[in-house]
Amino acid sequence: MRWHIIFVPATALLFAFSFWKFTIDHTGRPVEVTILLEALCYDSMSFVLNELDPTYRLLGSDVMNLKVVPFGKALIKMDGEQIMNMTCQHGWGECDANSYEQCAIHLFPDPTMYLPYLVCLFGTLPMGMRNEVFDRAEYFEKCAVIAGLVEENDFGKIQSCRDEKFWTLQKEASSVTKKNQKNQLLEHVPWVNLDGVHYDEQPYSYTHETPPHFSLVVCQAFVKKGGTSEACDDILSSYSLSIH
Repeated sequence: MRWHIIFVPATALLFAFSFWKFTIDHTGRPVEVTILLEALCYDSMSFVLNELDPTYRLLGSDVMNLKVVPFGKALIKMDGEQIMNMTCQHGWGECDANSYEQCAIHLFPDPTMYLPYLVCLFGTLPMGMRNEVFDRAEYFEKCAVIAGLVEENDFGKIQSCRDEKFWTLQKEASSVTKKNQKNQLLEHVPWVNLDGVHYDEQPYSYTHETPPHFSLVVCQAFVKKGGTSEACDDILSSYSLSIH
């Protein structure tokens, strides 16, 4: 066998290296984060305010592909294609509040837009059982203005969605909820999935750690996928130091 030495121009090597370098995913794909929650649920409120919101503000869309589904343990009773009735864990007031949140997410799908709206509502709506609907202006419209979704006295877009797409979005939320609980009983709310795997948030929802524990879990999942992030480096380091 004869060996032939082939001289490759340096420019060709540089091009090949550049192509390899920029076709490798150095940052990793974001973690698919799905949160199933309810508008009047104490545990949902605590998780969003103490864990989800600060985590997303730290990590953002580079690390998290966030999907929030307000529906939880609600049930829609169907007769074929006909909707018969609907019940929510905390009463009809929660069904109505879920609908406003669903509309905000539908109209403003960027979490940087709708998450401040959810934070405002969880900070103002009274949690727990409620059969009457809440005053629109006092809660849903006011929070939409505070969150920057609409200008003052310009709530029509969200209200029209709530009035015209109420059942459509409820059915969509029901479908996504069933898919993410894999047709099993939804044991508790909120229900959190990371890349399709359930994460039990219950031990940490009422803590006030800095950084939040949820950010550690998301970063661990991100790094496992080959992702790199300065924010995750800092979070992982801070937790590593706290152990020693």
